[in-house]
Amino acid sequence: MGTVRSGIICLIAQGAAYLAMAVAGASMTGFFLSAALLALAQGVMSPLYYTLLADAVDDGDPRTSTGSAGLAYSINTWVTKLAMGLTGFVLAQFLSQGHYVEGGVTQPPGLSFWIMAGFVWLPLGAVCMQALCLLAWRDRKRVRNDA
Repeated sequence: MGTVRSGIICLIAQGAAYLAMAVAGASMTGFFLSAALLALAQGVMSPLYYTLLADAVDDGDPRTSTGSAGLAYSINTWVTKLAMGLTGFVLAQFLSQGHYVEGGVTQPPGLSFWIMAGFVWLPLGAVCMQALCLLAWRDRKRVRNDA
């Protein structure tokens, strides 16, 4: 099937899981089923990212005659940590916009919109961007045949 196609299938499953979470509303059964699908798709997708990174490094080494594997993986780690920090900041801002009350027994009625935006729609947008990147991925076999 290939790495890219497997990744696209996993991203479609992730998108379906986020949409199911949005539709589930207050249903705990729907939430847990969609969370299980999401965990399965993300669990399969996680090693595929490293496979794509290795493919890119292996493809670039003969062309540039540089050993860039260490640099590629360290940049990947740095970008991952930066993204985690920025995501935490954005989610905190969403909760702030919804006037989240820490330890509050009741929360403002508008908070549910911001929780849905931060924990469903924002990740769904990220999944769509990842899918676009994978669709733009050039297959090495196809590139060699075109040359």
